[in-house]
Amino acid sequence: MHKNYLKNITLQRYLLNPVTLLFIQHDENIRARRVTHAHAFWQLEYIVSGSVEIKSDKNKQKAGTDDCILIPPGCPHCFIYNNKPQSSWSIKFHTAIEIQPENILVLKRSDHSISIRHLLLAELNKHSFSGESFLVIESLTGLLTELELQTRQAASAELAIIDRVKMFVDNKAGRRITVNEVAGLAGCSRNHISSLFHKETGIKLKTFIDEQRVETARKMLQYSNLKIAGIAAIMEFPDIFSFSRFFFRNSGMYPNKFRQQKQFQKYTLHG
Repeated sequence: MHKNYLKNITLQRYLLNPVTLLFIQHDENIRARRVTHAHAFWQLEYIVSGSVEIKSDKNKQKAGTDDCILIPPGCPHCFIYNNKPQSSWSIKFHTAIEIQPENILVLKRSDHSISIRHLLLAELNKHSFSGESFLVIESLTGLLTELELQTRQAASAELAIIDRVKMFVDNKAGRRITVNEVAGLAGCSRNHISSLFHKETGIKLKTFIDEQRVETARKMLQYSNLKIAGIAAIMEFPDIFSFSRFFFRNSGMYPNKFRQQKQFQKYTLHG
């Protein structure tokens, strides 16, 4: 059962972004399995109660009460309903927002946009729309879409920075690296890259650099015949004493003791 409140509306408003509402529909107790389809416009599904699965070419996601589903143009999708009561609002619209995700986005009830979504739901629940109501719905729909896309784009850019940092540290192969060098690579301040890295990985940047460095030292001590002083020089420590202190601080063992232990284990296994 559904009620169609708006179709082929030609009003277009220019606020944060031009948004044109095409279709507003209230669905209740739908239990059919719909076929996969795509369309040339955006679609926003607000799950008022119950739950639904949304299937696309790339994955299948579940949305429940107070969640929203944002479907970009041209994205094949299919709604799969269970046998429990379900209610939702469907908004179909055009927008000039240039950012377009590759797949469907599920906006969870815990996301930062929940206050905007509650305002949108309150307007939809009036069930008696005027020109002013359409303007408010257009505005909130555009604001919600832009906020979600920009937030996720920023998060994706941050993850790309973290990947570059990890690759940079790995390519250094244990040689000396400072947080300032990493900040220069990322194009931001020392404090910002440190905070961002910790937020995304749960590890402090300096700790990550030291862990990668000591792991390189372990491998060189275990698998090479280089003298400890030679390893210290390759890893750009000023002297063997600095290297020994660093290795002990990060592994709980001095380099010569670590090497002896690994050699003993090797002889024990093959002896």
